[in-house]
Amino acid sequence: MAELIGKITASLIETDQSEISALIEKLNTNINPPENINLDDVHIRAMYIVSDRINSYGGRFPADEHDRLIELLVDSPVLVGHRKDSLPIARNFHADRVVRDGVNWVKAYFYWLKSAENGDDLQKNIDGGIYKECSISFIFSFPECSICKGDIRECDHRPYEEYDTSDGKQRAYFNYRQIEKVLETSLVYRGSVKDTSITRELVFSKELHDSAPEEKCAYIPLSRARIWDLSPLNVTHDYYVLPAYESVPLLIDHVDDDIKIRSITGTNFDTESISNKVNKIDWPSGNYTAECRLIGYRGKQRQKVQELVKHFNGEKSTVRRVDIKVADMISIDDENLSVSSGKVRRDKLEELFKDSASLLLPAEKCEGGSVAEMINRRGTRFGVEILGYDDNSRYLLTHRKLIPGQIDSIDEDSGVFKCI
Repeated sequence: MAELIGKITASLIETDQSEISALIEKLNTNINPPENINLDDVHIRAMYIVSDRINSYGGRFPADEHDRLIELLVDSPVLVGHRKDSLPIARNFHADRVVRDGVNWVKAYFYWLKSAENGDDLQKNIDGGIYKECSISFIFSFPECSICKGDIRECDHRPYEEYDTSDGKQRAYFNYRQIEKVLETSLVYRGSVKDTSITRELVFSKELHDSAPEEKCAYIPLSRARIWDLSPLNVTHDYYVLPAYESVPLLIDHVDDDIKIRSITGTNFDTESISNKVNKIDWPSGNYTAECRLIGYRGKQRQKVQELVKHFNGEKSTVRRVDIKVADMISIDDENLSVSSGKVRRDKLEELFKDSASLLLPAEKCEGGSVAEMINRRGTRFGVEILGYDDNSRYLLTHRKLIPGQIDSIDEDSGVFKCI
């Protein structure tokens, strides 16, 4: 540190890094390894392992059983393909309830050692989208019939068959009740529950941890994995590179000429003021959801998000002008594009906005080996967004790095603060 020369911006706030540190603390507490594990020792990823949807066997984990699953998932092993003739490749150490696309999920966090044999290969295959689905093995005692609430093994109802009830025709399924044990979770070629996935996105905004809303949102933005260098990229794959701005991300739902604005991050601001800004834009006709960036300016200088929020809340702010740019297409005509490649989404976006191209964030295609050169052309002081051309991978490469530290004392001298 004595030879460190340059500008350091310090923020006395909770950051993503502090939440990652909290995960390491949970790992050491819940697993209790012989020696405490540090962040530099492990890879941590998460899996959306269980939802309250009906699976391919006709079974379902109702939301009121998720807390029990969370308890049982801790310290369970991670296998490959449910094969119990080999040792685990990783271990679950924490789980949580989240809402994704209006569906209740259990999200399990797992880790493995960087120094383990093939540890780096596992990390690359997960982050590269090769290993992307998961499954759970468990023991339960009571399969509750959705029609009669009895044991579906003993009643006359069969999963996926329709029956006349007092509420009309209903398709039978069964709830997993009296869950006794989680044996393991596995990386598999296809999960029995729709949309299981493995992610490196470990920190989520608060709104995604709330219970599912009554009015379910049809689409949410694709998650962007924050990276600090280009090592996660495949040099032989193609990517789109977009400038990254310090901004408030929004979803614009355009349905039958009506506009609905949704916050992605849960940022609070005066929605009426934002609506006035959004409604002044000549949006293309059609039914679609676009992911946008709300950017604040003072002259040509982009301002911080905090200043933008102040501006829309009517507080004193450095923001003098607000701009909206469209970064990605989430849906169009009820077609969910969240699982589509970057090329599909970008083509539909450019076709829809062909008469309003100035609203789009510019995107340039290049090979993974040329992304560094493209960053010099498209990068901002904040960084770049990188979209997979042939897949749905998305990254945010930012120049900002977080260095956790502890302040023991602060001395002030003529307005200058010295922190130790």
